[in-house]
Amino acid sequence: MIPKFKVWHIKEKRMFDVRRINFNDESVIVYDQGFLNRPNGVRKIQLFEPGRHNPAMKAILIQSTNLKDKNGVEIFEGDIIKVVAPNCRPSDPMLVFKKDGAFWLGSSYRLLCGERSETLEVIGNIHENPNLIKEG
Repeated sequence: MIPKFKVWHIKEKRMFDVRRINFNDESVIVYDQGFLNRPNGVRKIQLFEPGRHNPAMKAILIQSTNLKDKNGVEIFEGDIIKVVAPNCRPSDPMLVFKKDGAFWLGSSYRLLCGERSETLEVIGNIHENPNLIKEG
């Protein structure tokens, strides 16, 4: 299995599919339709603003869970999902996050791999739709 990634560009407030990660210079290569005048429409995004001590993040690298929801949408870290089981009320929206090498759901720390994918539905992500998650 080859891990898949997306990147959220903080300043541009845009999500990109990652084509390649450059660990040496902490950057990613993405496809960007706005850069079609460049070869293959690709561009390089630095993950950190250059700095001597505490470099500021410019972009957030987001990993796929390798699972798909009931509609075939790939689930990524940072996605907001609902658990929708037959004959049951849908759950409140929950955030997918990574901790200790595993993907988890919401503040209840439900292990994502323990859920059946046909009961999961991606409704947004924390970067583009933070209003979908209740505070507190």
